Amino acid sequence: MSDEHTSLLRAIGEALGLPGPYLEIQGELEDAFSLGTMFSAPISDHREVLGGARDPNTGHVAWVELRSATPVDGYVPVAIDVRFAWGGGSRGEVVPYTYNPYFGVRVELARWYGERFVLLYREKHKMLLSHFDPPYEAQDRIEIDDDFIVDDDRVFYLDGGHLRGRAMPTMTETETRSIPRSDHGYRLWLERRGLARLAVLPRFTSRETYDAAVAQACETAMRIELPQS
Repeated sequence: MSDEHTSLLRAIGEALGLPGPYLEIQGELEDAFSLGTMFSAPISDHREVLGGARDPNTGHVAWVELRSATPVDGYVPVAIDVRFAWGGGSRGEVVPYTYNPYFGVRVELARWYGERFVLLYREKHKMLLSHFDPPYEAQDRIEIDDDFIVDDDRVFYLDGGHLRGRAMPTMTETETRSIPRSDHGYRLWLERRGLARLAVLPRFTSRETYDAAVAQACETAMRIELPQS
């Protein structure tokens, strides 16, 4: 368990008024890999915190929780919630969009901006940039591409022949950058604050030649100055 996860469990416990950290329940998992975002799907009583954040200014905590129970007639009850707590009690609960909670979600980013909670996560089919506002009973979401980068308070992602962005927490669109079209995909990364690199990937021929071609594409990747607004 990472120090960050331990700190989150401690923050959840404090927000709920518990005498110690929030307790996870480590249930039995399937042996086979799941087809979704979890490595293995739960098949018994299980409670897991998938990610979240605490606002150091207000003490507000939000987290994504996965729960499952013992299968009934072969069906595994699985639920995923975004939960909110502070001041010794629960303050809200939202069921986030998923194609099917059984396949899980992967939290990529969780941040507080005042009273707005921003969550970037991958469910089975989509990458979603979401926000939650008081009274924390609903989710607003924007679908983005799996190829994304985070530069301070901006999320940039590929969309056809463009690099688009959203400024958090307002979710307003940033200035769009045109990129070369590719039939074989891209590799996008943040080189430093305000500067992205984009490699246009080659067509796959064989493993022996492909890896070298990808390395060359990354070496000569284009530089993109990211918009600040």
